Amino acid sequence: MTQKFNDIMKKFYEDEMLGIQSEDAPANSVASGGVDMPADAVSKKKQKEIQKSAYDGRTKEAKNFIRRMGELRAKREANFRKSVKENMDNFGEEYLNEANVDVLQKIVKDKQNNKIKLKDGTLRVDLFTASALTQALGKVKPDTKKKMEDIINKGGKSQFMKLVGVVFKWCMIHAFLLVFLLADKVQGGQPMYFRSIETCNWYASRIVKRYGNYSYSSLVPPEHKATAYCKPVYINSTTKGLYDH
Repeated sequence: MTQKFNDIMKKFYEDEMLGIQSEDAPANSVASGGVDMPADAVSKKKQKEIQKSAYDGRTKEAKNFIRRMGELRAKREANFRKSVKENMDNFGEEYLNEANVDVLQKIVKDKQNNKIKLKDGTLRVDLFTASALTQALGKVKPDTKKKMEDIINKGGKSQFMKLVGVVFKWCMIHAFLLVFLLADKVQGGQPMYFRSIETCNWYASRIVKRYGNYSYSSLVPPEHKATAYCKPVYINSTTKGLYDH
């Protein structure tokens, strides 16, 4: 008798001796006498192993672990804050290993104040002071320059401040700045300084004079009205734009 192909394949898969099972069928086969359980079922022994290895935050070991992690975190944050503070405190320390005269020159070049290291500590020097000291060093005699450099590089704070006072008296002068307003607005540009108030006032009087077809000054348009005056200032004697006459 001829058998159909489907009957042959059905018998082939149902034969327990062959041990062939479907890929989706559970290993615990009901056909072979096993207990009917879902495919993802776990044995009691396996469940106990999973429960034993599971993390429980209520245990003593877990609490100790959390405490240690907190301590490590606090330590890292403290070290980070300390590092930031040290970096802020030491900002500009690269200059402290140089001669203070060189530091003053860098302050003038960079147009930014910085610290110098003196015998009794550090001192922050502004651009104005650094400029006055460097200009003075370039004008004095060699012997005087050597004495000044010794005070700047090796002296204390009091010695340095006394030197600054002497330099200011020597190189700083009182002068007069010509201020010019057009339509009530101060005009910019290169400032003009004068040693003499008479000279400054002469320029101020001449710069506001207007020529044109105006019978009266009241007829001058507001945008053309000018005002000029001289303002006393305290400047360096080497300031650009300082005139004698």
